[in-house]
Amino acid sequence: LHKLLAGSLLKEPGAARRVQDPISLRCVAPVHGSLRAALDFAAPALDAELNGAADNPLVSLDDGEMLSTGNFHTPLLALAMDSVTMALAQVAALSVGRSGKLLLERLSGLPPTLSLHGPSRSGFAPLLKSGEALVAEIRHLANPVPAEPRWAADGVEDEVTNAPLAARQAGEAVERLRLVLAIELAIAAQAVDLAKPARLGRGPAAVHAAVREIMPRLDDDRALSGEVNRLERELLASGRLLAELRVTAAGP
Repeated sequence: LHKLLAGSLLKEPGAARRVQDPISLRCVAPVHGSLRAALDFAAPALDAELNGAADNPLVSLDDGEMLSTGNFHTPLLALAMDSVTMALAQVAALSVGRSGKLLLERLSGLPPTLSLHGPSRSGFAPLLKSGEALVAEIRHLANPVPAEPRWAADGVEDEVTNAPLAARQAGEAVERLRLVLAIELAIAAQAVDLAKPARLGRGPAAVHAAVREIMPRLDDDRALSGEVNRLERELLASGRLLAELRVTAAGP
């Protein structure tokens, strides 16, 4: 983060500071770090399933032995996927929180809803509502997938982890999070254009330039869904923005 923010006026001595920033700004590191920890927890669970043998019975061709196993049962994988989805929900909530702060004149010092025409226009307010709806969906997906009793096979198969459902929910949460982040990119780029800082950090400058290649500044109300979908698809889902930021962070 320090490398990405290099060159920013905010890092200079005497730059304006609030006594307390909102949690969505102040706690990015621990919340994103929690997601990283959840992914680290999930990695060995996925590795074991991708590279292990879940057959039951398991037949050993070397010695002709047939073993009854429980390797098909995946409680760790289900738990790991649930953890990842809950962490994604926290990241999404912070993103919408930051977007909302930029639309509030009393907090940002910018025109309400980031519209050049002031309160007579909707600006980015409708887009924020879409972000809030997406966060609600992610939170719903983050409800843990429980281990449930069952009575199949005359009661032999009497418990199920629902790991496939947990994995599917995690994937759907990722898709929605990318849209949430695309909304934040659109709103933040408009805020930069209105604030007109004398100098951006090299990371934010690269992000702003990438957004403006796809989405022009909002000069008056217009439909934004198509542009947000392009940001999600061309910058986030493609990995382009992450690759550009890695290059920027690795610079001198």
